[in-house]
Amino acid sequence: IHTYSKQSSMHHEPYDTEYFNSFRQTNLQSNLQMWPRLIESAREGGLDVIQTYVFWNVHEPIQGQYNFEGRYDLVKFIREIHAQGLYVSLRVGPFVEAEWKYGGLPFWLRGVPNITFRCNNEPYKVHMQKFVAKIVNMMKDENLYYPQGGPIIISQIENEYKLVQAAFHSRGPPYVRWAAAMAVNLQTGIPWMMCKQDDAPDPIINTCNGLICGETFHGPNSPNKPALWTENWTSRCDKYSLFFFCTFPGVQGLTHKFLCVQLSFIWS
Repeated sequence: IHTYSKQSSMHHEPYDTEYFNSFRQTNLQSNLQMWPRLIESAREGGLDVIQTYVFWNVHEPIQGQYNFEGRYDLVKFIREIHAQGLYVSLRVGPFVEAEWKYGGLPFWLRGVPNITFRCNNEPYKVHMQKFVAKIVNMMKDENLYYPQGGPIIISQIENEYKLVQAAFHSRGPPYVRWAAAMAVNLQTGIPWMMCKQDDAPDPIINTCNGLICGETFHGPNSPNKPALWTENWTSRCDKYSLFFFCTFPGVQGLTHKFLCVQLSFIWS
């Protein structure tokens, strides 16, 4: 089983400290012919992990009809990463945030009676669980999880939910607990994480997404969880023509500060 402690992530023997530098590259940002060279470049650059989202709206564009062909072939993408000796961080979500149209949710979800997205709503939970379970079972069938000899060492459930949780009032916290339990009960043998969710229930790892996680991240919410920086932003999002830019030396300094305080994973 893939295990971890406060300052390390273990893959071989308990309490071996591993530091991983990672890059976020999805299979949809390129075509199949580009994958080998892109992954090779990441490895040559000293990276250890490729992080990718899973896009619900392209894999199930019509309810019950799935597409994993061509550039949507998630298994092939992960196998190519494995073939080149790298690990995978699989962000199942299935909500992606602003990086993808409609947050990656399929448009047909809007037509489900009585549905409210991303809260303690039974219709939404039924469809979310069905999709997440399909992805997990697909990975299991292909032996892609680390305990099976595969490259996937960690997965994500939900995505930066804490930013909107209060808007759902009493339906927010139960949804977080449900999503965590649902993911763990799928028994992948690897850890699950929630980005920017400081109250992530055990054993889910709460992680930091941001520009200055070395200053803003208070650390794991349990002494036996590692500190993970899952999105190392090199700049803030522009707001109505306001401009902010972080130089490369600035990024280096911010990353170094996080490592001095926390130590574990960095994704950029």
